[in-house]
Amino acid sequence: KRSLLVALPLGIIQVINVVYFKVDSVILSVIRHPQDVAHYGVAYKVIELVMALPSFFMTALMPALVVAARPRLRELVQQAWDVLITVAVAVTVVGFLFARSIVVFVSSHSFVPAVTPLRLLLVGAGASFVSAVYGNALVAVDEQRRLVPLTVVVTTTNLALNLALVPHYGAEGAAAAMAATELLAMVYVSRVFRSLTESKVRTVQLPRTLLGGAVMVGLWAVLRHGGFLDSDSIGVAAAASLGLLAAYGATVFAVGGRPPALRRWMARGEG
Repeated sequence: KRSLLVALPLGIIQVINVVYFKVDSVILSVIRHPQDVAHYGVAYKVIELVMALPSFFMTALMPALVVAARPRLRELVQQAWDVLITVAVAVTVVGFLFARSIVVFVSSHSFVPAVTPLRLLLVGAGASFVSAVYGNALVAVDEQRRLVPLTVVVTTTNLALNLALVPHYGAEGAAAAMAATELLAMVYVSRVFRSLTESKVRTVQLPRTLLGGAVMVGLWAVLRHGGFLDSDSIGVAAAASLGLLAAYGATVFAVGGRPPALRRWMARGEG
């Protein structure tokens, strides 16, 4: 009976999430042209892969979170936040800059209208990285029931935004609705975590990653101005992305955004 009560909130969340992740496509298919559905579908398939990354990471970390005492839990959550915000900014910026090449690679040039929805969805995907940290931490401390109201609010908001935006903006409206609700979820779950655990994640890593993101955008602009990115080839985009990611990593590292284990190792070396 105890196990059933513990699992019940997660089951409710899963059921509501089915609605959350399908309502945009259903509304698009009813209100808009099939081309809008196709364009949105291409963008969404890419985003599904992106949003799986924080899930994999937090699933691997969950056993440590479950057995951790409260001080250790805070430390693990902080480390997970630092890692995932670093990855989120990198993935969002690279995806935004090379959205056209990605769309052409996974489909064809006829699906180029999917570029704008993809860019909007990337904003929401980036927010989901942060939400994954707090959401899984709440499950680890047996507070998963707190996520049920969040899921209801987010799904209701998403439905309302889709009904308001899709008739006028099609796939772009659906993508904007998803981005907005993911941002809402991020803010909501972070506040719930802070109130229940009386701990606040330090966001010092965020400005470091934003600086790294700005460096990537600057280098991309230089490459584009030089004519190196005129092609939609995924090979060109991949090579450029690797270069930008290297610059991103170097920038974040240079301003102190190093993993805790590496910082401790370097401190011992200096000692």
